[in-house]
Formats: sequence, C-alpha cells, structure tokens
Amino acid sequence: MTDTPTTTTAVASTSKLQAILNFIVARAKERSTWLGLISCATALGLAVSTEQQEAIIAAGIGAAGLIAAFTTDKAS
Repeated sequence: MTDTPTTTTAVASTSKLQAILNFIVARAKERSTWLGLISCATALGLAVSTEQQEAIIAAGIGAAGLIAAFTTDKAS
C-alpha cells in the first residue's frame, strides 16, 4: 500500500499537532508558566473598582504563593 498525498498530509498534520500539544503540556508543568499566568491575570484587575482590585490582587498573590510552595524547583 502506498501513501497518497492526502494520507501523507494527514500524518504530517497529526505530527505537528502532537508536537504543539507536547510543547503546551511541557510548559504547563513548569512553575514559571503558572506564576506568569497568575501575574498577568492579577495585572488585568486594574480595570475594575478598588474593592475588586484588592480582592483580585489578594487572590493572585495567594495563588502564586500556593504554586511556589507546592511545586518543586528543577535541579540544575
């Protein structure tokens, strides 16, 4: 059985999709990714009322603290 152009393209697309998924999963396992996302989400709280800002900042700092406390640093 020979590969047709459509089959080859489908395999290449699947391979690229798998590579992208692997990259995303690898980044999701890193503490710095989560701390960065929490920091960005916390910074977006600037466009809300003062009370909401305080709550968002407190939640962001708390979430970053939990991530830092319960994840391990990679050995160099």
